[in-house]
Amino acid sequence: MNLLFSATAFLSAFLMIWLELFFAKSLLPDFGGSAFVWATCLACFQLLLLVGYLSAHGLSSQTAFVQNVVRLTAVILSVVLLPVQLHHENFSTDPSVQLIWTVLRSVGLLLIVLGTTTPTLQSWFATEQTDPYFLYASSNAGALVGVAAYPLIIEPYLALSVQAIVWAVLYLGLIVLIQVCFSRSRSRLRIQLSDHLHADLSLSASTRFQWTLFALVPASLLSGITTFTTTEISPNPRTWAVFLGLYLVTLIAPFLPSPFLIPKALEGLTFTGIVVYLFFDSATIVGYSAPILRVNIMLFIGVAWAFHSKLSRLRPPPQQLTEFYLFVAFGGCLGGLFNALVAPFVFDRLMEYPLMLAVGTLFLLDPASVSFHWFYPAKYLVFSRRVICFSLLVLVFHEKTFHGLSLQRVDRSLYGAYKVGQTEISQMLFHGTTIHGQQRLAPSLNKIPGTYYSLGGPVDDVLKQVSLTGNVAVVGLGVGEIATYSQPRQTWDFYELDPLIVQIAQSSFSYLAKMSAPHKITIGDGRLQLGQSKKIYDLIVVDAFASDTIPTHLLTLDALKLFSNHLMPNGAILYNITNGYLDLESPLGRIAAALNWSGVVKHDRRSFGNDAAVGFPSDWVVLTPNLKLATELRRDGWIDSARTGQLWTDDFSNIQSVVKGASSDGTDT
Repeated sequence: MNLLFSATAFLSAFLMIWLELFFAKSLLPDFGGSAFVWATCLACFQLLLLVGYLSAHGLSSQTAFVQNVVRLTAVILSVVLLPVQLHHENFSTDPSVQLIWTVLRSVGLLLIVLGTTTPTLQSWFATEQTDPYFLYASSNAGALVGVAAYPLIIEPYLALSVQAIVWAVLYLGLIVLIQVCFSRSRSRLRIQLSDHLHADLSLSASTRFQWTLFALVPASLLSGITTFTTTEISPNPRTWAVFLGLYLVTLIAPFLPSPFLIPKALEGLTFTGIVVYLFFDSATIVGYSAPILRVNIMLFIGVAWAFHSKLSRLRPPPQQLTEFYLFVAFGGCLGGLFNALVAPFVFDRLMEYPLMLAVGTLFLLDPASVSFHWFYPAKYLVFSRRVICFSLLVLVFHEKTFHGLSLQRVDRSLYGAYKVGQTEISQMLFHGTTIHGQQRLAPSLNKIPGTYYSLGGPVDDVLKQVSLTGNVAVVGLGVGEIATYSQPRQTWDFYELDPLIVQIAQSSFSYLAKMSAPHKITIGDGRLQLGQSKKIYDLIVVDAFASDTIPTHLLTLDALKLFSNHLMPNGAILYNITNGYLDLESPLGRIAAALNWSGVVKHDRRSFGNDAAVGFPSDWVVLTPNLKLATELRRDGWIDSARTGQLWTDDFSNIQSVVKGASSDGTDT
């Protein structure tokens, strides 16, 4: 019985995690490839888990016959959705609403069925004399294996279409296992129902509130640290899986048969670490870096483990476990929804993560449980937690000062947080920690491009080859700096995902107002909007970024084929691949080879100093069927791009293979 139930709980959780990562990746081409996709998906997944736990709680007091009928009905309906497919129906202009509806429509019932499995199995297994909580650890272990297996084994070797088929077969196997568990537990169900009817199931409102709160904070931190990281590194299952795996470890340890709760010394270090980090963060401009990421990972682990340990201490008798899981799921759902749907509209910058760290200090270091005497600072801090928490919240809400930079505007949308700042010589736009454009203040210089578009650089090389009467499309607006290369008889079309960027470019910078050519701005994902266009272009510039990341769905063979349908026979596609984390030359070169096109690259490494107004080092790739154009560019210092590695499509891509500092097989070096 133990082995059967454990294996079933393990497989159910494994399939749930696989489905979440697989389906979120399949959404990227249709939703712009930004960090908000995973944050919204995570909130939606937690909502569906809540529905599953609510169903399990409602059925726990029913007879075996009723439970079986309801369960089999849900299973039969869910099988109709196999193999999993993306059902994308445009009915809302709000991308969050559209994404949530797509998840619910495509995999909602499957996730609800999977969500009911673990609490239902525990309910079937439990009697007054048996403790079923080991099944919770088995379930989370299955989820942890899924988190590790997806980026390391499944994603690098199985296309999405193949994954859907393999997943469907395993799901059918899970249904058989669940039915076997039900058959083996009929006698236990009668005992369990009798125990349920005669037990004292009264719970205080305070206990339910604590269950909710101690689940809410770690769930919010999970979404927050993932967004913090994928704003700088391309949103992808590998990055999502790392933080989800760490979260699951902190959830598994306290619910083992012999609970592994957070040591009090580590809880004290976490408390002090949060205080030091938030004071440091408020006093300096803390950008994304490996050391900062390591610090945040340690703080995330410490808080999540501490709060999950508190949940373990508060777990009720088996008769009340379904209600316990219901409120835990409710807290997780609230945490995810807060990050995905509330924070982008309430806060003008990414502050939900530090906000939850500050809130966490209010519940760390319970005076009644402090047993370490060597950690003196923490012993004194524990008596003033409320004052410290309030002080940290003030720091979080306080706007940072940039040395040498006067902030003109701070704003946020679903797609990112932006700052417009001014130095003595120029105005700049920041997304995350990356400068996304600048303009000099002097009237005689404010039409001279800098940053990635400097005169004499790769962009200059390519645009001087475009006909004086040509059509140019630019995917990704920024501040409109590239518009300085426009000619009076050309026509330019800009495709920009984020309406806020359009507003900033038009109100805080004057490149668009002063450009020589007539232009049009289309709001929406560049790939989707360009696909719906009827125009043909001489040049398509793909310059879409989220902080320092390039959306993966613009780097696939499917995307290039779509772009080529809107390209003149002698036209070209220019990619800005400048970033600090991924080397994207090879995937684009491999696509050029698949299309029998020329692919050339230029790494601009001129000495610019530290002045963005003059220019930045940059990397650009041109893909073109025009052999003459490729030859002309080689004369300007361009070289043939590498064509190694696997061919990226919407059905298959492997981010880990192009991480800078990784070997050719994608393993870290």
